Amino acid sequence: MAFALDGLIEGFYDPDAADNPEEFVKAVIAYQKKLNSSTFVPKPLNLNQEMENKRRNIV
Repeated sequence: MAFALDGLIEGFYDPDAADNPEEFVKAVIAYQKKLNSSTFVPKPLNLNQEMENKRRNIV
């Protein structure tokens, strides 16, 4: 239902999943495969130094 400009899935809803996180993981993998098989290449984000430091802490 929601994804970032870089293609990262941020939200997923399936009324039949009953809050099963495994379904979210499956959706992320399926979407990544779709991106990898297409000619679409997301443009990387240009982060300022503060945001880049936060990103590195998360990763």
